[in-house]
Amino acid sequence: MTGKKREAYITPLLSLVCLILSVLLEGFYLLVPVGILLVLSLFQREVLRKTVFRVRIWIVIVSPVLICSLLMGPRDLWILSRSGFVIGAVMAARAFCIIVSISLITYRITITDILRFFEKRGMRGFGLALGVAYNMLFDLSRRGRVVFEALRLRGVVRRKPFKAVGLFVVSVIYNALGHADDIVNAATVRGFDVGE
Repeated sequence: MTGKKREAYITPLLSLVCLILSVLLEGFYLLVPVGILLVLSLFQREVLRKTVFRVRIWIVIVSPVLICSLLMGPRDLWILSRSGFVIGAVMAARAFCIIVSISLITYRITITDILRFFEKRGMRGFGLALGVAYNMLFDLSRRGRVVFEALRLRGVVRRKPFKAVGLFVVSVIYNALGHADDIVNAATVRGFDVGE
């Protein structure tokens, strides 16, 4: 096995181990998977650019620290809570591990590889479902943005925020299910059959 091929297997494997460790470990032990993932992402410039260096990702990662320190536990640091800060930091470390490990896994393994893996093991339909779910992530993000902008431009978000949340959720789910149904119909028309 060549060095590049070995690296292609080691990076996703270590990322998967870090993902599992981020769920199992508590407290300061979470620094272990965070450190491993930081080192792994240093060798993948594309992953660094798409995840570690993006402000939006850091807003998602850091927001639990702020929210928990404001809302949980006694206020012992002016208006902030020390125990809430610790809880938020653990949540932020787990969020970082999940985002970076999934980015590292999907950077190295394509959907075609995943489909081939499940087809060889007799789970042909599961590979298609996984591929549809993976592609739906990007579609959900785009459709969610479009629905939110439509609601905002019509003034629903400002005038009736609770109704806007309900309309947003229903619209995004309805559009996602319709798109997934179109993908399944296209696969059926092309002769895809999971077999009995």
